[in-house]
Amino acid sequence: MSWAVSPQEAAQYEGYFTQLDTARSGLISGAQASSFLAMSGLSKEALEKIWGMSDVDRDGHLTRAEFRIAMHLAMRVARGSQLPATLPPELAQLVPAAAPAPSQMARQPPPDPWAISSSEAAQYDGYYSQLDTAQCGIISGAQAATVLSLSGLPRETLSKIWGMSDVDRDAQLTRAEFRVAMHLAMRVARGSQLPATLPPVLAESVAGAGARISGVESVGMRSNRSSHASNSTGLVAASDFGAGGVGRGFCN
Repeated sequence: MSWAVSPQEAAQYEGYFTQLDTARSGLISGAQASSFLAMSGLSKEALEKIWGMSDVDRDGHLTRAEFRIAMHLAMRVARGSQLPATLPPELAQLVPAAAPAPSQMARQPPPDPWAISSSEAAQYDGYYSQLDTAQCGIISGAQAATVLSLSGLPRETLSKIWGMSDVDRDAQLTRAEFRVAMHLAMRVARGSQLPATLPPVLAESVAGAGARISGVESVGMRSNRSSHASNSTGLVAASDFGAGGVGRGFCN
């Protein structure tokens, strides 16, 4: 016999679930389901087997689809059908095994707000490739400044962004460091508050990309305050980003 759920039966089960899910969480507890299923008049043993087949993700709750399975099994057996030993394929397909239940999704940590998405990474890499004309994997502070200044952020903010992005303190940016700088600048320009220290998710992205940790601050990193005063264009001064190499790409 077929265990497929008809549209009329599905609508009936949906109505029952809505009555039980008063919190509109998309889940009902085992106690709620048990009380309702017990009205079928089936034995405790039969109801336990039905629960075992219905709670597909084994989380002690029933989703809307899992409840539909439980109700269908209970009603069919109550009408004289023999309870199957395993969940029939027609019912198993109602709950994809790979689909997480709402309770599982709720337990997952929220995404890091400072994480760089794949589309953002591709965008930043595109800018980097335009700047790194020598294709040596390094751009100067002055080159970075020409792009970062387009964010419209004040010099002080851009200087802080540079300080967090130039992880190895060599007054140049690798591709990974440039991603960090661009991401911080773009997020702050869109209203986010600049963090006091480099967010861990960004620090990890640089740590795994071969940053050259020298432990020595480059002379080019020292701020040139006089250039700040004379710069009336509103663009960040190159001295805020290190002094090595203006214009075209270069390799050491």
